[in-house]
Amino acid sequence: MTFADWLTDPVTISRHLVNAYFIVMAVISLFAVALAIRTRFKWMALYLWFMAGLIGLVWEASLFLTGAREYALASSGELLYHALTEGGSGLVITFVFANWVGIIDAERYRDPLPEEKGGDDG
Repeated sequence: MTFADWLTDPVTISRHLVNAYFIVMAVISLFAVALAIRTRFKWMALYLWFMAGLIGLVWEASLFLTGAREYALASSGELLYHALTEGGSGLVITFVFANWVGIIDAERYRDPLPEEKGGDDG
C-alpha cells in the first residue's frame, strides 16, 4: 500500500483521526484538570464538567431517540467519553481564562485555602 492509497482510504483516515482526536481531547482534559487544581477552581470545574456532560448526554439521547444516531451497548463508553471531554474541558479552560483576563470576577468560586496545620504557637 502506497502512502497515497493509505491517505485516501476513508476507513484508515477515519480510524486514525478518531484515535488522534481521542488522544488530543484526553490531553486537553488533563490540562483542564491541572489548571482547575492550580487555580483553586476544583469544585467549580467539577460543576461545569457535570453540566457539560449532562447536556452532552441529553443531546445524544435525543438524537438516538429520534433515529438520528445508532448506538450499540459497546459504544456507551465512547458516548460517555465524548460527553465528558468535548464540552467540559473547554468550559473549564474558558472559565479560568475569563477570570484571569478579567472578563468575569469568579473569586467567590475559588476553593478555600487549606487551613494551616500545626501546633499552638501561643
